[in-house]
Amino acid sequence: MPASATSKFLDLQALAALERLRFTTRHRIEGGYSGRHASRQKGGSGEFVDFREYTPGEDLRRLDWKVYARTGKSYIRQYQDETNLLCTLAIDASASMMFGAKSTTDSTDSKLDYAKFLATGFAHVITHGQDQVGLAVLGETLKDSLPCAGTPTHLLHLQ
Repeated sequence: MPASATSKFLDLQALAALERLRFTTRHRIEGGYSGRHASRQKGGSGEFVDFREYTPGEDLRRLDWKVYARTGKSYIRQYQDETNLLCTLAIDASASMMFGAKSTTDSTDSKLDYAKFLATGFAHVITHGQDQVGLAVLGETLKDSLPCAGTPTHLLHLQ
């Protein structure tokens, strides 16, 4: 079943132009799985970052024995883990977002309509980058929400 037939927001031909875009973060993040974003956690695997002095009680397996042999000082090698991104998109669905609509029942050409197009584009770029995206629809309170997931079928539920 073609996804473009089920929603006017999920037009795969229009979204194909976004295939080359990448969604990255400026800050370190916490995620549950391995990914391509810098993690807050310093781990024992991944990319080497720096040395730091050994403090008593730490795991001796992380001690850099070559540095110890050369200098006589104990240093621990630090590595930077990479993790996946969990992103929740929030859409304002309050009455003010109906500005520009054709009528009170038809939201075509309203601010809400454009926000839905933008959220669909963001969701497509995020899931294409092997990350997970969720959705929160807000009015005066939380109207609806979907938890984060990264499968192509989840993208159909976000529309």
